[in-house]
Amino acid sequence: MDSKIKILIGVLVVGLILIGGKLIWNLSTCRDICYGNKVQPQVPTAFGFDCASIDILACSKKCGAECETHKDCPEGFICNFENCKCIPEIQSEEQVTIATDKTEYEQGEIVKIIVKNNMDKPIWYYDWCTYKCDDVLCLCGDSFFIEKKGEGKYKAYYSSDSIGVEHMSKLIELKPGSKRIYQLELVKFSEGTYRLGMYYGFSKNVSFSEGTIIYSNEFTIGKGGKEETSDWKTYTNKDYGFEIKYPKGNQCEFSEIEEGSFLFGRIELNVINSKGLNLDDYVEKFIADNDLIIETRETTSVANREGIKLTYRFGGTNRYGEVTFVKNNGNIYAIGYTGGTFLCNEPEIFSKMLSTFRFLE
Repeated sequence: MDSKIKILIGVLVVGLILIGGKLIWNLSTCRDICYGNKVQPQVPTAFGFDCASIDILACSKKCGAECETHKDCPEGFICNFENCKCIPEIQSEEQVTIATDKTEYEQGEIVKIIVKNNMDKPIWYYDWCTYKCDDVLCLCGDSFFIEKKGEGKYKAYYSSDSIGVEHMSKLIELKPGSKRIYQLELVKFSEGTYRLGMYYGFSKNVSFSEGTIIYSNEFTIGKGGKEETSDWKTYTNKDYGFEIKYPKGNQCEFSEIEEGSFLFGRIELNVINSKGLNLDDYVEKFIADNDLIIETRETTSVANREGIKLTYRFGGTNRYGEVTFVKNNGNIYAIGYTGGTFLCNEPEIFSKMLSTFRFLE
């Protein structure tokens, strides 16, 4: 081999060794920088010994963060990417909220959806789009989704036709103390209990995987009119001062099984002396006494009075329940059902029966 070629090959080999050594040196010396519980990645430049910063601050367990993604949090919690800590899915009134104008709807009605920013800084999310839906489930906007309850759990809901919309909406800013109102037309929704969800962030780089997820109150959708319960039987109890309707022609019958306790299949109504406890304190005692795992808790309205609604789990697999509490004349009225073998379509009937409950004058 010619000596010049040998020299050239030698130079190339030495050059490759030097460049590789530089890259290895860069990789070993460029350390990610922690800012609080967030990390700013450092990467080596292509040539030389300098390190370059990537303009991203992300939650990192290496820097003491409790969570990096929503999956790092226990059930019922999500990762707050502002402070990198797990927080409950249900946000407080001081945060960002999404709510519907009512809790009971029928087919063909319009749901008004109110998104409000109660924080002292702006948020970003993908706006509700103006796509026109024709006889399909019209749910629009990339930051929004809908879930339906079944067996005590919420799951993503799709209509029997299709979701109807895959339409890119624009990213918008919602300033502190402001709100926006959207509309959802109830077309081809099945009966049941639903909730809306949305995700938002604090910059234009919001994404579903790293955004903060919030949920609305529960709301029910019926077949299309209150006439559905017009031919139901009415149970009246003057001693406890209430009445409630239940379907006739059903193998279950609403009846008092013992003093203050009533059953319709797996639907149960109990009237309890509050012993001076207010509604909140009684509910806390109920949770502790029964060792319940609470999935959702919200304020609701029953018979024109403020109530508290819980969905919960207990015991083992598929052990779940739902109960609503309301107080009247020193008594607590607890109306709910637990999972099990249903004989009378109790999960579907429950919300309709609850809507007929009223106190006697």
